[in-house]
Amino acid sequence: MAAYSASALWVSTIGAITGFLFINYLIINALRQPAIFSGLSAEEALLAQGEEDRNSSDRGVDAALLRRLEIHMAEAKPYLDANLTVEQLARQLGMPTRELSRTINQGLEKNFFEFVCDFRIAEARRQLKTTEAGTTILQVMYDSGFNSKSVFNTAFKKATGMTPSAYRARS
Repeated sequence: MAAYSASALWVSTIGAITGFLFINYLIINALRQPAIFSGLSAEEALLAQGEEDRNSSDRGVDAALLRRLEIHMAEAKPYLDANLTVEQLARQLGMPTRELSRTINQGLEKNFFEFVCDFRIAEARRQLKTTEAGTTILQVMYDSGFNSKSVFNTAFKKATGMTPSAYRARS
């Protein structure tokens, strides 16, 4: 019986040490890859890495590309799609996602979401001034490319200093 308990103790000790080493191995490898903890997809992690590269580089912003982007936004109005992503916009412009993101970040000194939000707020302002009184603010929100009332109200108030209702009443 004593031999049985000694061998069981021996096996459980080896198992505990092996488990401890394996868990430490996983933790060390995970810490070497911080993108795992950020919740970013592989493409977003590359984009984030590109922003780090951008900070260390001194490449200029292409003014023609900025102009092309502004024209595309004004004519095609891709911002009206509530699910627009930087990847989709880059595809529409026929350019790499990374380059588009860098251009917006450096050339306009804002991120993609701020850039799109500015167009959506401008559209909402235009609609609030010109639409009939029967059109609800919720409808204007959806027609402007927003899909969240709280995001719309927060962004609108930040941009104009007033709520959409107050803006409409003033117009």
